[in-house]
Amino acid sequence: MSAFVVSKTDIDILVTAIAKLKPAGHGLIDFNALGRLLWRENVASVAYRYRHIPRDELEAQFPELKAVEAYRFKSRPVRPEAVARIADCYDYQTCEHDGYEASQARQIYLAIKAGYPETLPGYDSMPWGIASKDDLAKAKRGRRVRR
Repeated sequence: MSAFVVSKTDIDILVTAIAKLKPAGHGLIDFNALGRLLWRENVASVAYRYRHIPRDELEAQFPELKAVEAYRFKSRPVRPEAVARIADCYDYQTCEHDGYEASQARQIYLAIKAGYPETLPGYDSMPWGIASKDDLAKAKRGRRVRR
């Protein structure tokens, strides 16, 4: 399959990025609802892309389909270039259905991309979505060593 449901960690990273871009009003944002909105849009895209597959088979292939409504935000600070790459992965995986271009999720993606462009150094070396602990370790900020 070429399209996939992004991970909860990917959604957490995108929501964390929005929180960092909008610090003055972040207390007014329901991060759980924002994450559900983003993930729901991705699920709608994958479901549209594979609409010929029966729903029960689709849910067996993508267990995240059921996890969307139970989403709870967890802050995931990562390198800026990882945010840019994960945002592009999200956009690519979410653009399948006709309503995406005009959606609130697309507007959120564009706001993230304005703050985290693909021109950041190291963009190409970041993971295309977080699918493993190794991906997450690569995307995380390095720790400074004091001497």
